[in-house]
Formats: sequence, C-alpha cells, structure tokens
Amino acid sequence: PPPPTPPPPSPPPPSPPARAPPPLPCSDTRSGSLAGRYLWDREAQNYVANLGTQTCSFFEAALAADPQSDACARYRWPDTEPTVACCACNGGTRTQPSPPPPPPPPS
Repeated sequence: PPPPTPPPPSPPPPSPPARAPPPLPCSDTRSGSLAGRYLWDREAQNYVANLGTQTCSFFEAALAADPQSDACARYRWPDTEPTVACCACNGGTRTQPSPPPPPPPPS
C-alpha cells in the first residue's frame, strides 16, 4: 500500500492589525483674528459684555476650573457655537492649516 499522505501544513497565524496613526491634534476654529466677538448668554438672553470679547480659551478655562461647567451649552457667539468651533467643547477641527509660505529669496 502507498504510504499515508502527511497532513497539509497549518496556515501561518494572522498578522496583528496595523496600528492606526495617532489622531491629528485638534485646532480651534475661533482664535486669533476671530477673537473680537461677545458671547450670547442663552439663560439671560443677552450679550455678556462684562466678560469682554472671547475666544475658545474662555471655554478651556471654564472647563479647567470646573469639568462639569455648562459654559459650552450656555454661551455662544452670534455666528457660531463653541461645540462647532472649540476643541474644549468637542468642536474644532483636525484639519491642519497649511504651512506658511517660504520667505522670499534674498535680493
């Protein structure tokens, strides 16, 4: 009789899944030149002039002082929500800005 056939070799173990790249850092979309806006207080139904003009740093500070702060829900700008514009309020963007143009060549 012919010799028995050896069993087929086992398949190699599956490769571990590739690690996802780390997420890009979040950038606020309301900072710098967009700073000069007063916040609207939803509870008082009025602008909050005594706070002055604010950027997303207002919400960062409020949440750093009190992680349970309702600042992200209570205040907004006339043209956008902090939940859209500010990383501290789960907004912002992960699209990084373009790098600045290179300096002009020396004359």
